[in-house]
Amino acid sequence: MSAARFKQVADSAKIDRAVAALNKHGFSAKVVATGADAKAAVLALIPAGSEVFTYTSATLDATGITEALNAAPYKSLRDKMYGLDRNTQSAEMRAIGSAPAFA
Repeated sequence: MSAARFKQVADSAKIDRAVAALNKHGFSAKVVATGADAKAAVLALIPAGSEVFTYTSATLDATGITEALNAAPYKSLRDKMYGLDRNTQSAEMRAIGSAPAFA
């Protein structure tokens, strides 16, 4: 399988099939037109004050979602975890990273 196929945007039929499959398996997938629309859709799903752990993602970074989730009104568990001492607080770090309400 060539990596070149991942450099092309999928056609709408493939996207529709992927969305249908995700929704069939308990996800709430939707298609949006722009990165700004994606950011608005994601932020609408997460209540203010929620604890959020953002994993590394070029897409989340490019759309501004990471920055939004690591700031008020959300509680950044990544920032909380990285504020701990790995040598003395590793158990707390594992607990924070293992069960966020939103990831």
